Amino acid sequence: MTVQLTSDNSRKQQLLHLLDWLKEIGLVSTYEVEQTMDTPTPVSHRHPSNNGNLSQAAKSALEKVEKLKALAPNWDSYQADPPSPVAIASSQVFIKRADEDGMRVYFVAPGRNGEVLVEFKGPNGKAAEIYFEPQGAAEVLLYDQEECVHEGSLNDNYEKLTHFLNA
Repeated sequence: MTVQLTSDNSRKQQLLHLLDWLKEIGLVSTYEVEQTMDTPTPVSHRHPSNNGNLSQAAKSALEKVEKLKALAPNWDSYQADPPSPVAIASSQVFIKRADEDGMRVYFVAPGRNGEVLVEFKGPNGKAAEIYFEPQGAAEVLLYDQEECVHEGSLNDNYEKLTHFLNA
């Protein structure tokens, strides 16, 4: 697959992360990025692929997410759906990226509607919950002292998340 980038940095970031995710879940084996002179690859773009460099918290979280694949329908005895393969793959890619950016996973859990929850605890009572939905969307909620202070899509709020937890 060959992709040509435009001059919109936000769109570039989203496209590169989408391509990484598609590669991670096996829908794309390789990709090549063609660039014109006015469209350099964003410095913040990363290719999270080497588990050897991950923190112990990330390795543990990835193991827990991997175990979610074994959940059957009605896993909670209240008709819960097992986490979708898309939610699982998306959360795994995210955990690696977040770890590279200094965010350590605190908790991982399945949701009852096929989603995966990844939670972080930050300094001074700050916390974040990221919900990876079965269809591929991801929602982030930021908490300060148990009060939700921000909610939005992960794609639009990743930098806000990193600043919030690393401040």
